[in-house]
Amino acid sequence: MSDQTRRRKVDHISICLKQDVECKNVTTGLEYVHILHNALPEMDLEDVNTVSNIFGYKISFPLIFDSITGGSKESKEINKNIAEVAKEKSLAIFLGSIRPALEDPNLLDSYTVARDVAPETFIGLNIGASQLSRGIDIDKLKSFISNIKANALSIHLNPLQESIQVEGEPFFRSVLEKIRFLSKNLGVPIVVKEVGCGISREVASKLELAGVSA
Repeated sequence: MSDQTRRRKVDHISICLKQDVECKNVTTGLEYVHILHNALPEMDLEDVNTVSNIFGYKISFPLIFDSITGGSKESKEINKNIAEVAKEKSLAIFLGSIRPALEDPNLLDSYTVARDVAPETFIGLNIGASQLSRGIDIDKLKSFISNIKANALSIHLNPLQESIQVEGEPFFRSVLEKIRFLSKNLGVPIVVKEVGCGISREVASKLELAGVSA
């Protein structure tokens, strides 16, 4: 892995732990959502069932640990801890970007540790759209999926972040084509997400036509 990639992954953890990263002027909008009280539920509390399904796997609650980190000593410990909780609570995990391990296979253990800890848990991998645009070895990707026994692959879209961050990689050409190819050939469900600016209806429609699973 390049020093730049390694430094960035460590910085992501350090910045989130030590600096103020919360948005001050933009909210989720949830403060405008009011849940209506049902005074006649016609069911007992013990009848409430939060069990959900993700691509054929049962999870105890519709909650997923989203892609956070990978590719460093620090991230190995974080992924281990998350996997332990996911196993205990029967939840699902998506690991952080596997780009570091694609560049340096010696870092694969910062991802496989999750499967070691939670052999029956739903675990997904993650890769950035910019890496798809620049080209990715599908055989190597399939090998990583096999090694980690991953249940899905998520692809994160972050054009704004890549365009403005220091040492960003603003490469976005042919991403949809690559997503379509992976959806047909990778052998696991493909999930596409955006890192903070949302997905428009138009983009969602394109992704649906490309064959993504979610």
